[in-house]
Amino acid sequence: MSDNLPKPPDGGPVEITPEQFGRALEALGLSDTEAGDFFGVGSRVVRRWVAGEDETKTPLTGIVILLALMLHLRMKPAEAMMLARAIFPQSEKRP
Repeated sequence: MSDNLPKPPDGGPVEITPEQFGRALEALGLSDTEAGDFFGVGSRVVRRWVAGEDETKTPLTGIVILLALMLHLRMKPAEAMMLARAIFPQSEKRP
């Protein structure tokens, strides 16, 4: 990985406001249910993130970074899934 990437000022997690999260989902064309499926959480969790109902339960840094990359690259969720499957192929089906 490159050491030239910007780091958060305090070295802590990258955060996103509920409004930014909602706009990102909208820009990617994701409903609450689709976003929940994509991120591996329930649609109710996504709705809470968008509403900012619980400040202790916000999107994980990895989700925020993934959203930023997808928006920057103008990558749709289906494209991200195809890329991930190409990079991390399943050698065996799990039972």
